[in-house]
Amino acid sequence: MAHRFLFLALITTALVGYLDHQARLLFWYWEYPWFDVVMHFLGGVSVASFMIWIHNRLVPQASVWVVVLVGLLVVGVSWEIFEWFAKTPTEADYVIDTITDLVMDVVGAVLVTGMYFVWKRK
Repeated sequence: MAHRFLFLALITTALVGYLDHQARLLFWYWEYPWFDVVMHFLGGVSVASFMIWIHNRLVPQASVWVVVLVGLLVVGVSWEIFEWFAKTPTEADYVIDTITDLVMDVVGAVLVTGMYFVWKRK
């Protein structure tokens, strides 16, 4: 079952990379403000999938929720710090954007982790 999550992580990471490339070329982030929300949801799916694979391969004794949450926080917060240094946005916009981004990361991760528990039961 773990290989399914590695495959999902690789596919969603490739999809995020492709969509980000297209979005930058075609200015989707600026024309469609909701597009960033979709990208963070997919990022949450990707990171959680990879962390579930890590959990199954390296630390099966740990709680899957803890492994996913730690991985998601490391990647999500690191990305937000990168965005802050790259864009230098205004304080108000940055706070709202950061909260929305991290919430969507968590929503994607919860969906994948829920799928993990459903598949694990079967």
